Amino acid sequence: MNNITEITEMMAELVKSHLDEDVTLTAIEQATRVVMQEVGRQTVEMTLKTMNSPYPEPVITCGCDAEADYVRQRTAYLHAYSGENDH
Repeated sequence: MNNITEITEMMAELVKSHLDEDVTLTAIEQATRVVMQEVGRQTVEMTLKTMNSPYPEPVITCGCDAEADYVRQRTAYLHAYSGENDH
């Protein structure tokens, strides 16, 4: 079994856990969307965490060889295919 098949089986179980007793195609599609959005959100978050250092450089050099001091991180909104998230 390949990774995609294993992931699909896990996703199907997660979707089933979001369903009520009244199972319709619409309910399955909606539950799938909810699960996929959460999986997408967490995937983006984990990817960003592995790409970005938790501690920024204190000074960076721009293309014109000038230097800029690190001031602070700020909260921003990320609009992505998986929904709007505050990061």
